[in-house]
Amino acid sequence: MRKGLFSATFLFMTVTGFAQNGVVTVDVETPGTLSERVLELDVTRIKSLTVTGNLNGSDIAYLNSSTGKMSGVETLDISNIKLVPGDEPYATVVIARSDIGMGKTTAIFYIGDVYSETSDSQNTGLGGVNITKYIHTNDLSGAFAYSKSSDSSCSIKEVILPRSLPRIGDYMFKSNTYIERIGIPSGVTEIGKAAFEAASSLTSVNLPAGVKIVDDYAFSRSGLAQIDLPESLTVIGAEAFRETKLIGELDFSNVERLGMWAFWNVKISGTLNLGKLTEIPDGAFTGGDYDKVIFSDNLVAIGEGAFANSKLTDVTLPASLTSICASSFQDTPWYSSLKGADDGIIYINDIALAPTQNVKIVDGLLVIKDGTRSIASGNWNINDGNTSISTLVTRLELPSTLETIGDEVFSGFEKLGDITLPEGLAYIGDRAFNGCKSLWFENLPSSVLNIGEEAFNGCKSLTQIALSENVKSVGNNAFYGCSGISLVKIFASDLRGSGILGFGSEALDRVVIGGKVQYLPEESFFNSTNLRKVEFEPRDPATPLFIDGYCFSNCGKAQFVNFPERIDSIADYAFSDCAALSGSMMLTDTRHIGYRSFIGCSSLTEVVLPESVEYIGEEAFGRCGNLQRVEYNCISATTGTVFRECDILAAVKIGKNVEKLGDGLFSTLSSLNSVEFEANGIENDSEIPSSFEIGQHCFSASGFKKIELPRNTTLIGDYAFADGKFAEITLPAMIKYLGKEMFSSSRVKNITILAEEVPEAGGNLWYSDVEAQSVVFHVPARLINDYRDAEIWKNYHYEPIEKLVEKIEISSSSVTLEEGSTLTLSVTVSPADADNQDVAWKSDNEDVVTVDNNGVVTAVAPGTATVTVSTLDGSNLSATCEIRVVKPVVLVESITLDITDATLNVGDTMMLTATVLPEDADNREVTWISGNEDVVTVDNNGVVTAVAPGTATVTVSTLDGSNLSATCNITVESKTGGVDAVGAESINVIARDGVIIISGTSEEAFIYSMTGMLIRRTDERRIEGLVSGCYFVFVGGQSFKVVI
Repeated sequence: MRKGLFSATFLFMTVTGFAQNGVVTVDVETPGTLSERVLELDVTRIKSLTVTGNLNGSDIAYLNSSTGKMSGVETLDISNIKLVPGDEPYATVVIARSDIGMGKTTAIFYIGDVYSETSDSQNTGLGGVNITKYIHTNDLSGAFAYSKSSDSSCSIKEVILPRSLPRIGDYMFKSNTYIERIGIPSGVTEIGKAAFEAASSLTSVNLPAGVKIVDDYAFSRSGLAQIDLPESLTVIGAEAFRETKLIGELDFSNVERLGMWAFWNVKISGTLNLGKLTEIPDGAFTGGDYDKVIFSDNLVAIGEGAFANSKLTDVTLPASLTSICASSFQDTPWYSSLKGADDGIIYINDIALAPTQNVKIVDGLLVIKDGTRSIASGNWNINDGNTSISTLVTRLELPSTLETIGDEVFSGFEKLGDITLPEGLAYIGDRAFNGCKSLWFENLPSSVLNIGEEAFNGCKSLTQIALSENVKSVGNNAFYGCSGISLVKIFASDLRGSGILGFGSEALDRVVIGGKVQYLPEESFFNSTNLRKVEFEPRDPATPLFIDGYCFSNCGKAQFVNFPERIDSIADYAFSDCAALSGSMMLTDTRHIGYRSFIGCSSLTEVVLPESVEYIGEEAFGRCGNLQRVEYNCISATTGTVFRECDILAAVKIGKNVEKLGDGLFSTLSSLNSVEFEANGIENDSEIPSSFEIGQHCFSASGFKKIELPRNTTLIGDYAFADGKFAEITLPAMIKYLGKEMFSSSRVKNITILAEEVPEAGGNLWYSDVEAQSVVFHVPARLINDYRDAEIWKNYHYEPIEKLVEKIEISSSSVTLEEGSTLTLSVTVSPADADNQDVAWKSDNEDVVTVDNNGVVTAVAPGTATVTVSTLDGSNLSATCEIRVVKPVVLVESITLDITDATLNVGDTMMLTATVLPEDADNREVTWISGNEDVVTVDNNGVVTAVAPGTATVTVSTLDGSNLSATCNITVESKTGGVDAVGAESINVIARDGVIIISGTSEEAFIYSMTGMLIRRTDERRIEGLVSGCYFVFVGGQSFKVVI
């Protein structure tokens, strides 16, 4: 590799050489004292300055200040300094400006142990934004960049950087036109972004052997004429060496990644060894003097103009190449030498690169040959010497193997008509069919993944488009000006990152949105004034949906079918002026509702907003002329005047979990006559938030004449009830802060404040004290003097209020009574010293329950009613008891058995019958129990079975709670062998020696145990193998009892 103009060793010798002529060394022990140490020096001029010791941000700033004794420094050696982190900024650098001058990005740098970054922004007032970044870093980013303050006197030409530096920081010498030589430490591995950009006096740099990365713009537009690229270098960023003065050969053999325009218009020569690059970006080597390139066998893509305007004569492209542009080798000797195939088209591998003037067009048909996988970017609208081929092509035959159509290929082919896009086509480039106003195809293939910007712009003959689930990206205005499309179907699940689809037109009639769609881009159907129907297919409730700005804006006739309840984010103007969007809108899981997102949706009648909403933009539901009711559950959303000009909005319900109503939320609603707070109906404090706030202007100029604030209200913002129409209001005990002029121009005459301390006020509660002269404040008697002593409160009129009830409890929350019975409910109020503990009782259904003034409840008829007891002292507290009335229960009065004493042989059975009276008893069910189951068993039907000799008592008992019973005493005697036949005539069944013998019939026999379990089913007449016991034998329609 070629040597640079100097080395680090040379720099250190140069410093020493100035020792007798303005050469100074300063050691800094205490960070921040460098300027003081320099001022103390007994020298008038410093040409070479060596600094050692501990430097903080203010010391680094001084080095580049060019003030005082620093103004003459030409050589600066800071190789042995230690950077000390702190909050002292050392450089301010403008690192970016907007294209139209409406804003800029400024970085302020500090010394830090590790990299960290924060930022803030400020509107310029001209439609732009100024961004300021605060960056802590240990690499001296921006330290010697050009600044206006030092431009006139800066003289440093040579800097030897700290040995400890890990990298050359971003913007370190950006736009520094004085720096000529740099001493880069051997440990540096990276040259930062724009580190030497526009350093026009810097002509040569020695990169250490370990440098791996040269970042974006690192030497762009600098004076660099000579550099060796170390073997360690693997990454070169965008425009890193753009428009430098480098000449000769450079070794790229180890470079693995290269940015766009990295060596644009750089006159490097010889052979470019790009053996490790798999992609070569746009403009990478445009305008060079090289004549040969060595490509990687794995090369897949070459960008626009990558080698254009060079002296390339020898190019061998690998078989791996899949993407190339017509301009990649434009205006090179090699490109000029390429010849077309028989069809007049230049092919490289399986890529159709470009047509020649001899391209074949037969009867308007242009054929791309079979096997072609890609058509390279570049417009095919060439001139054959007499006419442009775009005017000749009316038909296009694309091969089934085609996967990619590059940028602008058929742009301007106005006569191109019906085509078939092959299944397998994945990429359609920017402006690929732009302006093809006669183009028509039936369907986009389901294989399409990406559609470029303006790909079908102005294709007026297209009538329908379906974006399949496979589509990942659609470029800006891809379908803009397709004024004939009447049907659009979108099934692509996530088009985030796509541009404006551009489907909006007067012809659009119907839109179908698939159930898996998660994102609809900005202005997708904007201004489709004749759009008749938007159908949302059934969706999984777990599938999110984001609708971007202006998506359906001004689709005034559109009926929305299956409008989804879950829309996570609705951007600005998303449904503005959708006048046919009607009925009740009940959203769930929505987090963001943008500015004017539903403005002008004049058919909406009700809106339910969920707890999840975090932001509602100004006028989000403005001019919804038929909106009558709003249920607002947003816990703490940032809002503006959301419902401006909703002229008939009459009722608002605030959910129990709401913690804050945003600024201006319900202001200017003159028709609003009912504001209901759900928290007022919740008795348990743990079920509502610990505080509730009302934002500035929240209810200003609203029409309600009565409002009951929830008890957890703690803050009311400025102007919250200004121009209010109510005459009285109670501020609950938890109120802590009242905003200024919150009652200005209102009609309020009586204000009750239940707080146990004087609330803080942001200023006068009225615009002027004159407005408050007729208002009476009712406050706790013990606080009247405190109010009068407070500056904000002293000029108002006060009346004492009684000590109110704070809690009321009823003795039972629910009971069941029999018809005709009575119950006295008791009530407890607290505190015990409340001045007025009177209460009122009320039943909500006196056909079922009545209640008197003493809480005596009478059950009138079966049914359910709620009894409420309420305070009468103005605290507006209540408690309830739910009462269920049932008919009286008729209990059993007597139970008897038909047999009270019996004697049975072992194996015998008998049935006991119980008589339960009266017959209209509600529950006449009974239960049977044997007192000794070793002797006698009894089943649920009263069938008694004698099991073994002995005595036992069988008891039958009621189950209705009457606790009645009857008994039968049974004696069991032994019996050995034999049979009892019930109704036996010609059939004989006998038991002998453990065997049952059946005669007189050939029918099948069924043998059961005494508990009713089937033991055997058989045609045999001699039945053996049974254990000793009692059995029932059923045969020939007759029953026999047998003891073995």
